[in-house]
Amino acid sequence: MRGLARTLEASAGLLVAQSHAQQAAYLLGAAASLRETIGTPLTPADRPRYDQLMATIRTAIDPALFAEEWAAGQTAPLEHVINNVFADQAA
Repeated sequence: MRGLARTLEASAGLLVAQSHAQQAAYLLGAAASLRETIGTPLTPADRPRYDQLMATIRTAIDPALFAEEWAAGQTAPLEHVINNVFADQAA
């Protein structure tokens, strides 16, 4: 499951690079929820990249929208999150 959290975080990075910060915030919320559930925090080596990604997203969208998307990602069923990631990539 830790690999899935990393995949969600990497997908968020790709979305930010494509100017889709809102969707990236959603994925990071889902990844954070998954990490909390499985008890696997970010490693010290991953922290700087993650913090940079968060800063980029927070700069790109309104704080209220970030909070809304983050919360939606945290509460969405994991299957729904995964289906959305692959649906977006296929489009």
